[in-house]
Amino acid sequence: MKQTIPTILFLFLFVHSGFSQWDVDSSYVKPDVKVKPSYANGTIAMGNGVFGIQLTGGISYDEVKSGYTAVQKNNPSITEDIKVGPGGGTGFEIYMGRKLNKVFRIGLHVGYQSASGTPEIKGATVRFSKFYLLPMMNLGIPIRTKNHLNIGLGSYISFANKYNIKPPPSSADPRIEVYYKPNAGIATHFTYEHSFAPAASFYTGLRFHWTTLVVDHVDVNGQQIILNSKVKSLFDNKNGGGVAFVLGLNFIF
Repeated sequence: MKQTIPTILFLFLFVHSGFSQWDVDSSYVKPDVKVKPSYANGTIAMGNGVFGIQLTGGISYDEVKSGYTAVQKNNPSITEDIKVGPGGGTGFEIYMGRKLNKVFRIGLHVGYQSASGTPEIKGATVRFSKFYLLPMMNLGIPIRTKNHLNIGLGSYISFANKYNIKPPPSSADPRIEVYYKPNAGIATHFTYEHSFAPAASFYTGLRFHWTTLVVDHVDVNGQQIILNSKVKSLFDNKNGGGVAFVLGLNFIF
């Protein structure tokens, strides 16, 4: 019996030691588990931040006359007003946003837009330009894997609104610069977005915005003038909204 007890203890220690060693060794052969990012509603589910760049080009709801006329090339006996569409033209934007969940995203567009007057006159400049901010809430509706429809609604805030009318150097007509007050309106967009890479997507669609342009002051040859009824009828209380075609890239981080 005395010899049996040491034998049992020896076997117990040997077995326990063997299993302990197996547990330690097994930790070295366990594979690393890496969770692959998966697509959610068309964009990669690997981060909540969104950075984007966007190009725009569109048409204006309204046109603002310049006070000048041009002779038609095909028919010199007919003149037409030189005018510009303040809600149209071409532009560029940068975008910063954040995903709130799988379908909602908030963000801010910061952009510049410029529209040239028509008809064009050689040597003359007729251009409306502005900067704008567009805070927007976006709803992403999944259509199929990696694709979704975006519906956005936000506030359109434009500033540094300027209408620049510069005659040709050969003309004795004055240079007119119309400065508009900052204004706020509303905007909405409808875009189709496709994720072409784990952290990148492109989109295209339409944006609609509505604002009213109110004159702050007018300079003629660098000198501020009084806003009489004629000046106001030309430039004041104009519709600054329009429809824009948008094309952009988003990057998820």
